[in-house]
Amino acid sequence: MIGPTETVIQADSFVDDNGDPVTELPVPTSGYYNVYSNGVLQEGGLSSLAATELTLATTDIQPGTPVILEIVDFSNTTSQITVEPIISAPDITVNT
Repeated sequence: MIGPTETVIQADSFVDDNGDPVTELPVPTSGYYNVYSNGVLQEGGLSSLAATELTLATTDIQPGTPVILEIVDFSNTTSQITVEPIISAPDITVNT
């Protein structure tokens, strides 16, 4: 018999920056997320994120281990640049 191979952390196990419980995890539509276990960044392909839970492809997490979920979403960002910036560098002279 094969045992469980994943650890599922429910959304309500997380707290936001103010320490308030989270009811739904934001899933980025145009961005990314990082998972840190005990302060160590985890490999990207070893987790999946849904609004209700974070699933980690491991059962080696001990109870009480801190898991941090960092979410970056660019879907609601805009740019006010209307003219391309011109970047130049000074002439460099090499003496040999």
